[in-house]
Amino acid sequence: MIKRTISMLLALSTLLGCQTAMTANSDEAARSAQGFRQSASEKVTWFDGRRQRSAWVSEREFAEFGQALSASEAGAELEKESRGVRLWLSRDDAPSRVRSLRAKAVRAKLSPVFYQYRDGGPRMALAGNILVRFKADWDIGRIEAWAADHQLKLLKPVLKSRNIYLIESEPGMASLELANEIHRSGEVVYATPNWWRETYLK
Repeated sequence: MIKRTISMLLALSTLLGCQTAMTANSDEAARSAQGFRQSASEKVTWFDGRRQRSAWVSEREFAEFGQALSASEAGAELEKESRGVRLWLSRDDAPSRVRSLRAKAVRAKLSPVFYQYRDGGPRMALAGNILVRFKADWDIGRIEAWAADHQLKLLKPVLKSRNIYLIESEPGMASLELANEIHRSGEVVYATPNWWRETYLK
């Protein structure tokens, strides 16, 4: 059941275009992992379907969605750019950099960069919005009422037959925290963040 749920979530993200892929070769993957080992610190958790998962936060990297920043505004070195996603290497702490840029009202969608494993691996970021699966006996009226009660915006159905909808949220940690809060409330079947994942070519 768990494998089926995970496969379903990945397929849904692909259909929506919510998870953007960025490709790189294996040498670059090794370099990323090496740099990460020198800067890994904080661990975060979220729910992938009903299963709890974890990731490690990079201290010096952050992701930008929408390409709104110049290098001087970012205060960081551009590592990679592809399909509307840019990865930056900051001279200081990346979560702090994300907060400081937002505090200056920069029109950019930003997220810390995460790694699935303690010793590196493909990079991940929180692109914004979350996937929520509602209980089978909830009709659209009840779902809309739930969203209104929680002051959340219901964006669109992802898979109506399974009562899965996309809910609006800010990118970055805000989306992970909101997904966890909704999931832990017990009011829904599950809630999971909309992850962007880097894909490596072997």
